[in-house]
Amino acid sequence: ELPEALQDPKVATILLSELKKDMPALVFQWNDAGFNDVPNMPNCRNGIPGQTKAAFIANLVANRAINWDDTVFTFPNGTAI
Repeated sequence: ELPEALQDPKVATILLSELKKDMPALVFQWNDAGFNDVPNMPNCRNGIPGQTKAAFIANLVANRAINWDDTVFTFPNGTAI
């Protein structure tokens, strides 16, 4: 059985389109609870300052990823990943 993120028709369409172009891709099934598991440090992964979902996404985009709805990230080549 496919992971939940890959069962989404929108995600599947993006992946099929991009993979036809031989574009490497990463697919994230975010666990939002993992960014809120330390009550006194909300939105930070395991309570680590700066490790927010937005920071992870910004890092991917800064490294040439194309962001598709914060779930699929495609790259121009394997080196960019």
